[in-house]
Amino acid sequence: MDLYKKGLLFVIILCLLCSCSNGGHDEQETEQEITTVLIDEKEVIKLDSKPLTIIYYSADLWGGPVSREDNLALNFIAISNLCEKKFGFKVKFQQYDEATAQENVFQAYIKAGLDADLVFPSPVRPSIDPSLVQKTYFWGDRYIEDRLYTDLTPYLRLCPEAQLNFEKYPYIKEMCTRNGKTYAIYTGMPSISVLALYVKKELLEQTKTDIQSLNEIDEIYSFMYNLYGENPPDSAQKILLDRPEVMTEYSIYNSGYYPLFSQSFDFLLRSSDKNYIPYPIEDTEVLDYLLEKFLPFFERSYFRYDEKYMDFLFDGSQDLFLSNDPLRYIKYFTRGNQNVFQKYSIVLLKDQKPVIDRYDSILPIMVPSTSTQPEKAMVFMQWLMTDEDVADILTFGSQIMNLKHYTFSEDGTILPEKNNTIYAFCHLIANFSKKAFLYGNQAFDIGAQYRDLTYRAEYPDFYKLVESQHFYYDFLSESYRNTYLLQAKRENFLTNRMIEWMNDPDSLSNADTINEDLRKITDANALIDEAKKYISKVLESSY
Repeated sequence: MDLYKKGLLFVIILCLLCSCSNGGHDEQETEQEITTVLIDEKEVIKLDSKPLTIIYYSADLWGGPVSREDNLALNFIAISNLCEKKFGFKVKFQQYDEATAQENVFQAYIKAGLDADLVFPSPVRPSIDPSLVQKTYFWGDRYIEDRLYTDLTPYLRLCPEAQLNFEKYPYIKEMCTRNGKTYAIYTGMPSISVLALYVKKELLEQTKTDIQSLNEIDEIYSFMYNLYGENPPDSAQKILLDRPEVMTEYSIYNSGYYPLFSQSFDFLLRSSDKNYIPYPIEDTEVLDYLLEKFLPFFERSYFRYDEKYMDFLFDGSQDLFLSNDPLRYIKYFTRGNQNVFQKYSIVLLKDQKPVIDRYDSILPIMVPSTSTQPEKAMVFMQWLMTDEDVADILTFGSQIMNLKHYTFSEDGTILPEKNNTIYAFCHLIANFSKKAFLYGNQAFDIGAQYRDLTYRAEYPDFYKLVESQHFYYDFLSESYRNTYLLQAKRENFLTNRMIEWMNDPDSLSNADTINEDLRKITDANALIDEAKKYISKVLESSY
């Protein structure tokens, strides 16, 4: 290697080692003075032209849902081309054929000695078919004991952004560490409980309202009352819900509980209970809280629900819309050259307790023990987490070939296409673009605000326990198979009751009546016994 190349290589690595992140910490941290670090000649990493291979199981489960029509592979191509231009090596994204893996995809790939430098895992999701779930497992003591992953402790200096992420999420650092050695890094952000309110811009202008002032349930009620008072508004003027369950979820977390089965709001654990005693929702104060918080909305018919809510938003016929999972909706709010944010602004509610609301949204990244270039892998991950051009790809998608994930308006604002990959990587790599998008909502960076909420979100203890050893998902899937039909019956009852309250305020009953009705629907004791059995299996297992 000639002197010029050596000098250029030294500068690149020096910048990587000394840079302050633009993608994983707050403004105060990014403004800290950058100091020069003298690097011993032995520390300079030689980045040769050998491709970096990344293995993954599924391309559609790293953040927002992605379909085949969205062509996520274009993002892979764009990242590889950008990497080659920056460092001189390509990136190969290798989807492992699950048919060749009898049990676990990543285990089979690594044990076969196949070429790989990084593992990009997909979420582990409980299923009626346990064999499908087991293929996606990627974490636990048995994987470390089987020496599937490289000890990354000597290489963390090459990815300082991952170390900053460990400071933001100390419980994930704990999960990624065994006996003082680090076997994975964390570069994404988890899924959390957060409600989002969408308000038609025309209504905000007419009422001279700053949407950021509508960031609490009580403030939303006051806004509606100032407009309509005791009189029920017209259907188009009501608050449209994507699901009646958003009120249940809000009430569960704010009452100090979390669901035993994530995304299923029937059997709950107390946040403060280290013994993991399960309760049916009717034996908690959740429904009392729900009625106390939302009764004024019901009494004045401020809410409505319609399964065709997307149509109302696209034609702009609804004044307000309330939902959770805002990053997912941003993707679906595009139809060809139509986008909901042409007509609506959005605000995240700050009065819902932020809680990591799924078992499966924390996706650490590992280096297979068969990798011959772990240093290059860490340099690459640092680049993915900090580079502005990469951030555009990770946030919006690509602009290569004929199929573009987004275009630009005349003022330079990002306009998502129908088939886009917005936030498709957010649980894996949370490096967000700073380019303006969402039409007239340029001042609101929803990705950054969402991520800030994740830093103070509570990580339920039982979720943490299950995610620390993935084979515990076997017990979760078994319990899910045994109870999901009965749970669905109970949840449907509660959902239908809330729809009834929205449509007919005179039908309102108190929480005691609802709780008693729930007890009559199914044998709650049998379901509680099943829940206790599941919890006991986790607590009494060998790990």
